[in-house]
Amino acid sequence: MASFWPYDADCRLIDEHIYEDTGSRRIEKTDPADVITTEKARELLAPCSTAPCPDPIRPRMNEVLTSHRVP
Repeated sequence: MASFWPYDADCRLIDEHIYEDTGSRRIEKTDPADVITTEKARELLAPCSTAPCPDPIRPRMNEVLTSHRVP
């Protein structure tokens, strides 16, 4: 499959073309050993979902505020 998006001179999207080569398409059975189940994905991703997200603004904001203090 290939996609093509032409733009006008003002860089605005004007169309979309999708090309699909159905002649070379094939469906293959996946080996069950290569499949990650929902339960396994949940187990593997659990540490990522419980960790707090870092705040990229706060450390920089603290730096800016402390560097501009008037004595």
